[in-house]
Parts: sequence; structure tokens; C-alpha cells
Amino acid sequence: MPSVSPYYSRLDDRRPSSRPVEQPTQRQAVSQPDIPLDQQCGCAHPALTTALAQMLGRDGVYIQPTVNARTVAQYAMTSSLATPPSTDTIQASRTFPPQDIRMVHTHASYSAQPIPELISNENGDWTLTLNVPIPQDKVHPTLTSFSYTIKYSTANDHWASVVQSNILLATTESEAIPEGISTRLNTNGNYRGGITVVPQTREGADTMCLSSVLAIKRNDLQGQWNHFVDCQQIILDVRIVQSSHLYLQFHVSEYPTSVMLRSLSVDVSATWLDDQEGRRLLHELHEYEIQANDAEAQASAEKRARKVAETQQAINELAEEEAKKRQRAAERQLAVDARARNEAVAQADKASLERQVAEARAEAEKRAREEVESRLHTGKEGQRIADASVQAKIKSTVNRLAEDRNCSAGYVWLQEARGFRCGAGGHIISWEELNAA
Repeated sequence: MPSVSPYYSRLDDRRPSSRPVEQPTQRQAVSQPDIPLDQQCGCAHPALTTALAQMLGRDGVYIQPTVNARTVAQYAMTSSLATPPSTDTIQASRTFPPQDIRMVHTHASYSAQPIPELISNENGDWTLTLNVPIPQDKVHPTLTSFSYTIKYSTANDHWASVVQSNILLATTESEAIPEGISTRLNTNGNYRGGITVVPQTREGADTMCLSSVLAIKRNDLQGQWNHFVDCQQIILDVRIVQSSHLYLQFHVSEYPTSVMLRSLSVDVSATWLDDQEGRRLLHELHEYEIQANDAEAQASAEKRARKVAETQQAINELAEEEAKKRQRAAERQLAVDARARNEAVAQADKASLERQVAEARAEAEKRAREEVESRLHTGKEGQRIADASVQAKIKSTVNRLAEDRNCSAGYVWLQEARGFRCGAGGHIISWEELNAA
């Protein structure tokens, strides 16, 4: 938005209150260049001209003017003006929104007489902000036209005032600008007094000015209302992104008096076109996202199923391996048990066999001893029992010989031609062996 320079009025250019006031009425011409009329409403919207700048001056100081002039009663009927007549207040138009099924229309309005925030007449610089609704059910709606009508009427005021109408588009997710009347001016911390026009926006907001109309409103103290009308219809082609805000701001910088009266009425209508191509692309994108999400979900489910199957397979393989290990261990244990049983049986059989052999041997030796003893008692021919000394010598000889040469049964030794034989007949000691001792 182009910068707007502040305008001031010098003290030495102002008429003192003791001098007669010679101000032109509303119907008198102001010395300024020719200005083209608005073809829609027939009103002139002039910028600040050189003549008006000379009239207002440069070094302004805010002073409540004191002029002895006829004033309008406080919002009451007077002989000079019926308040409000048909031209004093602009009601909400019955044509808002226009009946056009191909377009979408939004509407905002403001009407106040008096303006509650300005009743004290202490603020000469103020701003009205209207938030124009943006369709929420459209895909990137396109602003095709913006129409507004502003009527600002004052009475009992003095000198000219500067007014400015701005159409603002805030395109970031910043804090919304408060609606309604605001008297806080952002002048970078330097308020210098006088007539100033400063756009009311929030710091940090990415704001675009779509349109700006600057004008001068003439005022007098001749006991009648002074009207300013700004009626515009602006053709636009602005594609709106999400988290945007559209505003109409009306700025006023004036010199209020203690008995000043104000009346303000604003009607706004915006026309929007739906972005069909954007809607189609968004629908395709939505369908693609759904398909992608479905494919991703299916892939994720398949991956989870594969992972579950692999985990189950690993568990089954581990269980099978453990079962095989247990089976092999059981088989080994069975084999060990079988060997132990077999060894036990073998040991038992061996012991039984040895016992049987021992028993058989003992039985045989018993029978042999009994037989020898029987023979000895019967006194068979050709056999003679060795005496005690010979028996002792034979025992000594047997101890020198191998163990198997000894008669463990304890039979007596019988003399023969070759030497001596035990009574059982199984052991023999020759004469040479006996004599060698």
C-alpha cells in the first residue's frame, strides 16, 4: 500500500475566535483541481490537493476550536435539520446479498448514531474495522468484486477532516484485527498531533492493501449536518488461501468539538467464485491420499502379517528343535538306562554263575573230601597217609609253589610212588619238589 503522508494545520493559518468566520458552505466550491466524479454514485473522492494543504497548514497542534456559531442539538429535531432524514442514515441494503446463484456473496455492515466509543469527543483519530466473511466451504475462493457504501455525517465540528477507506487482505495465520471502533493509532511510537492517517493493522501480519481511497471532508458550524459518502464497486481477481482475513477499514482524522455529533453507516458486499479446478485437483488429491493411505495400510498389514508368520515360524522351528533335543536326550537316557539294566543283569548273571560255580566246586570238593575220607577210613591197599612231620613239610613246600598247587579244600596228602597226592586227587607234589625244600 502506498504510504500516506500526515497532514497538519498551522496555528498562524487558523482564524482567531474573535474574528468573523467566513467558511464556505457545503454547496460552495473549493479551490482545487478538477476531479472526476464516481460514475456509480456521482460523488467526488478527492485526494489532498495543494489548496487544501495550504488551508490546513503543516505544523499542526491539536486544539479544540471555539467558534461562536449556531450548533445542532444533541441528536434532536431542529428547524434546520430533521435527524435523521432519509439522506442522513444508510440502512442495510435489501439487495445484499445479490441473488446470483453462480456466485457466492458475503455481507457485513455497521450503523451507529451516535458512535458509542466517540461520545466523549476526546478522540480525533479513530478507525472502524469490518471483517468481511470469507466462504469457508469453498476451495480457495476467488474474490471477484468488492462493493461498499460509507456514509459519515457530522455536526457541530470545525475545519476539514481527512478520511481514508482501505480494503485489506491479511494472508497469514496472524491474530485477527479487532472489529469495531479503535482509537489506538500505530505511528511507530511517534504521535505528532494534527491530522494523520495511519492504517490500523497488527504488527507481524502479512497484509496486502487491495484498494485505498483518500478524501477530504469539509465541515462547518452553521447548524447543519455535513455528509461524506464513499460508494465503490471494485472488480478484483484475488485467489484466497487458507487462514486469510478480509477487512474494510475506515480511517478518520478530525478536530472534534465538545458538542460534535457523529453518524456512521457502512454496508459491504463481497462476491466470490469457487475454484472448480482447484476443487477437482483437491478431490483428486484427496482420492490419491485415500488410495495411498489404503495402500500403506494394506502394506503395513501385510508386513505385520509376514512378521507374525516369520515369528510364529521361528517359534515353531525353535519348539521343534527343542523337541528333537528332548527326544535325543530321552533316547540317550533310555540307552543309558538300558545299558545300566543290561550291566546289572549281566552282573547279576555273573554273580549267579560264579555263585553256582563256587557252589558246584564246593559241592565237588565236599564230595571228593568225603570220598577221600571214606577211602582213608576204609584203608585201601597201596595208599598210606603221610605222618604229621611229612604233612608239615608238604605244607611248607606247597607254600613255595604256585597257588594252584595248594589244595584249598584241606585234604590230607597220600603217599604214592611219584610223591604225594591230595586226598581229592587234584594236586600232586613230587619227591624232587619235596626234597628240594
